[in-house]
Amino acid sequence: MVLIQYKQHHDLCFIKRSIKLLGVFYLIDVLKIKVDH
Repeated sequence: MVLIQYKQHHDLCFIKRSIKLLGVFYLIDVLKIKVDH
């Protein structure tokens, strides 16, 4: 029971980290576009 809860928490952290990384890459792409124009 505790192990399942821990895994869900770990998955949530992983998802949050992935979203943060995607946000960073998105910002970099936006900045690149602004710099190009």
